[in-house]
Amino acid sequence: MKVKALPDGWLLVRLSPGDAAHARYAERLRRFSEPDDYTRAERLLQPVVDAGIQTLSDLTRKAIGRQGGPRAILKASRLFGDGERRKLAESLRDTLLAGELLGRARIRLRLQQAEQAQEFSDHTDFRAFDDGPLQPLAPPAALDYFRSLVPGLDVDLDPLAAELGKRAFELAATTDEVTLQAVKDVILEKMKTGENISSAPDEIKAILDGAGVGPVRRSYAENVWRTSAMTSYNEGAQTELEKAKDFFPAWMWSNPRDGRSRPRHARLHGSYFPATQKFTDVRGDSADEVCQCRCVPIPVYRRRWEELQAQGATFAESWD
Repeated sequence: MKVKALPDGWLLVRLSPGDAAHARYAERLRRFSEPDDYTRAERLLQPVVDAGIQTLSDLTRKAIGRQGGPRAILKASRLFGDGERRKLAESLRDTLLAGELLGRARIRLRLQQAEQAQEFSDHTDFRAFDDGPLQPLAPPAALDYFRSLVPGLDVDLDPLAAELGKRAFELAATTDEVTLQAVKDVILEKMKTGENISSAPDEIKAILDGAGVGPVRRSYAENVWRTSAMTSYNEGAQTELEKAKDFFPAWMWSNPRDGRSRPRHARLHGSYFPATQKFTDVRGDSADEVCQCRCVPIPVYRRRWEELQAQGATFAESWD
């Protein structure tokens, strides 16, 4: 390490790669520059979300063709057949499972960080997932993959897969209804304005884009898959957090603080709750609260919670 005095009173410190101080500084800089837990999880889950969006777009395009073209869709009571809806449900189940397992893995990684006496950080060390992007996997393969990266993951797979499968089936039915109505609305609007309506590939793409499930405009599909993945991510974290409440007696509500959040969610930023208090109960379950919510619970390790209490921190008594 070399130190040089500068004229303005500052000290210029040059650290050699072999210095212990260099290693500590590099680690702190890496952690400081890391994205927050929501952003990191969103990036990890993005390939899974993209695969689901593509599934919905492909199934919708095929369903329009199978039912005889755009005009015939106006008479349909369902967009997807049983097999198509099953594929949709499987995609949603795999998305929910990826989010759930990543959320659970996050708490296990947090516990490792705390046990290794690392400084308190709002960020989870997700480097175990640096080797490659997540992919949608069926339940057994998904759990094997996550356990290969986070060996301490303890999950009773059968009941979890059954629960997520049921939720995915219900969500697939809702997605079918909403997509069908959106497609009908686009077709009716085109008919009203006198636009050409045919089964040509470009026309079908335009209809898909107008319904929010297309290759360019995919707002509805994005909302369904991203919200599903991130909601499941927080639920998985909550499940694991309750199991580790002796180590993490509290969690903190974290909000991106960028002016794009729901006002109530933004006000909750920095509020503390006991580990047994469900994040979903604080957030709420209505679509107005859930869709594209970017808030996450930040586990607070017991030593850190003791420090915060000494500074006057208490659990939030309300969250309206």
